[in-house]
Amino acid sequence: MGSLPLVSIIMPCYNSKDYLKRSLGSVLSQTYSNIELVLVDDGSNDNTLEIAKSYIPKFSDKGYEINIIQQTNQGPGYAAINGLEKAKGEFVSYLDSDDMLLPQSVEVRATILIDNPQCNCSRTNGYKVFESNLDGKDLIVVNDEEKYSKNMFEDLVLGKANNFPGTFMVRTSALQSYYKDKSILKSDFGQNLQMLMPGTWKSESIYVDRPLMKYIMRQGSHSHPKSVEEKLRLSHGYYQIRSQMLDVLDYDFTDLKHQMEIVFTRIWISIVLQYPFKEDEKDKQKKLYYKYYNHLKSIGGLNLEYRTANAAFEHSKYLMYYRILYKMFRYCPLNLAEVFVKCWA
Repeated sequence: MGSLPLVSIIMPCYNSKDYLKRSLGSVLSQTYSNIELVLVDDGSNDNTLEIAKSYIPKFSDKGYEINIIQQTNQGPGYAAINGLEKAKGEFVSYLDSDDMLLPQSVEVRATILIDNPQCNCSRTNGYKVFESNLDGKDLIVVNDEEKYSKNMFEDLVLGKANNFPGTFMVRTSALQSYYKDKSILKSDFGQNLQMLMPGTWKSESIYVDRPLMKYIMRQGSHSHPKSVEEKLRLSHGYYQIRSQMLDVLDYDFTDLKHQMEIVFTRIWISIVLQYPFKEDEKDKQKKLYYKYYNHLKSIGGLNLEYRTANAAFEHSKYLMYYRILYKMFRYCPLNLAEVFVKCWA
């Protein structure tokens, strides 16, 4: 199938009938000529599988391969890794079954890897859009520090960089080198890091600042939970898979793990502070908050922002103002927490 390296796109699917055609169509629209789609049906009970099979002749007409795998329901993380283990491509990427690739996405990312043998991971930008407005133009990556990071591996571990499927592509040999004789880790909490951390470990990661995919947000989806318990459960899972990925390597990550523990404990505090608890849930909020705040204190992670958060929490009438300031922290160069403390004083 041509002289270009084979690119494998892994697509886990579960009850995807409402948007699968759109996603498959975006793969068929690619300008790159050598693509394998590994579609893993994770025990769907709608007609996802029938839709996927109906696309076999369309992929054949395009000159693409499509490998459809059926499994009992195990969750999207397991489905994605099961698909990754079956991929034959020299380069691999993920695409969620409700997202879309823009036509040059695969070509741009693959060309980076072809032209830069020292690079194991290529990255592009993308759009975050809602199902109700697919023409939205909100960019996934807006921070120059993230765009041109020299240490993407550490940024991924510490949650400083996005790991949206469809924006990355990884050289398969990097996975083989990272895991060696070990199996790829499977988890309920995503699958992207199992590919991206090997792709960025001791390797250059090249970024092209072009939006070449659409990440489509749906209320109540796996990545957009509603309850505080589910938000915390997912965040703890994302912390756990990062820790497990570091353990795969025979390397001393003591300092990085400590930084990661501080980062995620702060995230858990922020989840509790930001969640709109009802009046009869205040005791639950206090219990969760002090659990994480006291742990952050014990590991040396307190800073002015979180001392401010504690003051706001203990004086509940100020909590609303803190929530407003929290939303502004990432967009304003001033240390608004410091301003807030001085105003109180």
